[in-house]
Amino acid sequence: GRFGHGYGVSIGSEMSGGVYNVTVDGVRFEDTLYVARVKTCRGRGGEVSNITFRNLDVSRVQSKAIFFDMYYKQSPPVQPVRQTTPHVHDWTLSNITGTAAAAGAFACLPESPCHDIVLENVQLRAVGGFRCLHAYGTAVDVSPESCLADQETMGGRRQWA
Repeated sequence: GRFGHGYGVSIGSEMSGGVYNVTVDGVRFEDTLYVARVKTCRGRGGEVSNITFRNLDVSRVQSKAIFFDMYYKQSPPVQPVRQTTPHVHDWTLSNITGTAAAAGAFACLPESPCHDIVLENVQLRAVGGFRCLHAYGTAVDVSPESCLADQETMGGRRQWA
């Protein structure tokens, strides 16, 4: 398959029902704004988990190839975890190669960090690298260098649901 122009694969913004078990495999992205994008925020709820993007060829991505935006259209201070707090976890992004303006950003909530993110063999020629906020996982053979914090530093903060 092929994406030409547009937003790439975007999940969200309304997520109250959750999004689970999605695989994007063997797709070419040309001149898209993103490749993999999550857009959600406090009050939209839901889980986004068990998502896999693999074996992707990307060309001339105009913004961030990978973008987790849990502050979509808002940026209030830390809030208590509620039923409407979104949870983004258990993502695998592997065998992704090509060009983008920026490799990616993981903008996750302090009360609901993104976790169990795996970046493996992600090779992007990009002016901007990866940027992370409250994002945890592992990275192997990633360029530009991953910013994901080590999963072990999360401590007991994994029981959100």
